[in-house]
Amino acid sequence: MAIRTHAVPRSLPCAIEPRNPQWLDQRYFELLSDEGLGHVFLQGYHMSPIVDTYRRFGHLLRGAAVVRLHGPDREGIEQATGESWHSIVAPKDEELAQIVEMVRDMRGRSNVNNHYKGSAPLTIERIWGKGLEKED
Repeated sequence: MAIRTHAVPRSLPCAIEPRNPQWLDQRYFELLSDEGLGHVFLQGYHMSPIVDTYRRFGHLLRGAAVVRLHGPDREGIEQATGESWHSIVAPKDEELAQIVEMVRDMRGRSNVNNHYKGSAPLTIERIWGKGLEKED
């Protein structure tokens, strides 16, 4: 994997969001670590479960990290919600509990999308309810 990392400004935290699960290997995470780049953990679409990826390679993270909870089926969740994002329509409490444990290690570096469970604010509220307090 050839990346021209010298072109990335070091004054800003930078993270890479691969959309191919085949790239999530030891070499990829070592490259990020060596270059001080972060990784975007994407939950959903065709990517590997982020908790599994974190368990395998989290020890190599050196740069910023981001958690994006998109969910597997954008069109399906939009149909189920009627594009109204005020209630949970796809509970994933067991999965979310595992993600909360992961986020404890990566505190302050997460992003939750409405397509994950149907309501980003309510999903974040559930994360806090599972023992991850808000930062001041």
